[in-house]
Amino acid sequence: MKRFAHTALISLLAALTSACWSAQVELADLDGATSTLDTGGQTDDETESGGGTQSDTNPGTEPDTNPCDWQVEHPGKIATVFGFASDAIYIGGKKNDETVLLSYFNAETWTDMASDVGLGWTTLIVNSIHGSSATDVIAVGGVPDLLGGIARWSGAAWQPEIVTAPPLRAVWSNATDDAYTAAPGVVLHYDGEQWSRVDIMVFANLILEAFWGLDSYDMWAVGGPATSGQGVVVHYDGVSWKPTPIPEPSPLPALTDIWGSAPNDVYVVGGYGTIVHFDGNAWRAQELPGSAEAIHLSAVWGRNAQEIYAGGKDAQGEGILFTRISGAWTVYDDGLPDPPAQLWAPPPDGPLFVASDKGLLVCR
Repeated sequence: MKRFAHTALISLLAALTSACWSAQVELADLDGATSTLDTGGQTDDETESGGGTQSDTNPGTEPDTNPCDWQVEHPGKIATVFGFASDAIYIGGKKNDETVLLSYFNAETWTDMASDVGLGWTTLIVNSIHGSSATDVIAVGGVPDLLGGIARWSGAAWQPEIVTAPPLRAVWSNATDDAYTAAPGVVLHYDGEQWSRVDIMVFANLILEAFWGLDSYDMWAVGGPATSGQGVVVHYDGVSWKPTPIPEPSPLPALTDIWGSAPNDVYVVGGYGTIVHFDGNAWRAQELPGSAEAIHLSAVWGRNAQEIYAGGKDAQGEGILFTRISGAWTVYDDGLPDPPAQLWAPPPDGPLFVASDKGLLVCR
């Protein structure tokens, strides 16, 4: 876990969506309630667009219908969703009773894993989860305004790791000996043995919201200075982290998320409807349909270079999703129950999941 500009394609997508993931299994959530998660598959005949090779300033036409019957698959205030497949999904945040939420789905049931981490994690909020493999998953978070926490999943057990840092907001793992996490003004790197501070001036006073990378020699991070509402993009080339100038929009609003499919196909989103795309040579602003300046984008994610999603909240604070297919951004769903914190879907074409304050939402 598509919305096309033409009605015929929308109808086709709706039919495919309703047919997909037809085999259902019962889930037991952390609070004892039950829900269902479809685990079938579907085949999509998608239009090839070449990702960033299309026009970067071609706004789409807003469709008239909403393709999703949004359902809550897991209760709680979900801050992050990440997985490797439909039978390996991790979510984090906090439960409705304000205790820590760290849960795993194995294609049959949701399992509460927070208690496995040990004492000290009961009061934390999990803000981000990422991993390089099923035996290398990292969850980060912290006690608000106090301290950060890290836990690592080995495939058999969670192991808490002690760090001296404020609450951690983002994490990315390239390998078991190469991972990054960030808190306001702090970036930590894991080398396989310990976490150490990346002590360079480029991160001073920065609040990094998200990482994305292909490998240890091509890493990106986005966020903004703590003292202003402007956005910052930094890049790591295997040698050093450096700020990356973004020519437009100017000034660049605070940035919230980043995703890419290749070194020459990277998307960044943020306030005032900001979507900026990197084609390997230059960053170019892209347009959303309608009154984009009233949109605050908080998440971006794609299945591949031809199918990208961006979500946030509109002028009324309601959730909204956009999609970019065939070179144009269009409204995918303006009836999203809550603004997204993160987006994700099981490969290759599973249903779209939305981490939100109203639970883990899934598009049916």
